[in-house]
Amino acid sequence: MKDYPDISEILDGILLGVYDDNFTAIKHRIQERTMRTREFIEWLAGDRVMLNDSCRPKYLIGAMATVSVVNRTKVSVRLDTDAGRFSADRLITVPMSLLDKIS
Repeated sequence: MKDYPDISEILDGILLGVYDDNFTAIKHRIQERTMRTREFIEWLAGDRVMLNDSCRPKYLIGAMATVSVVNRTKVSVRLDTDAGRFSADRLITVPMSLLDKIS
């Protein structure tokens, strides 16, 4: 098995600018990994979720919601409060990648 650097070394390196030339590549790898791990989350009606920073329009970022319907790749949620043109009394359907499950 390959030995990987300690996470504290990586985080310190980021803070010190060691990886400045690789920020874009690091960001893309993190996004890829995040997408893959979301595919394995078990989504259930009633789960509490928050829309993450990948969603558009931006005013939905951080909006809290409750899962109502789960499809193969998308989830229908009901927002806790109105947000822009999205009403709390209507379901909105979003890709799973736009949601963070709240424990």
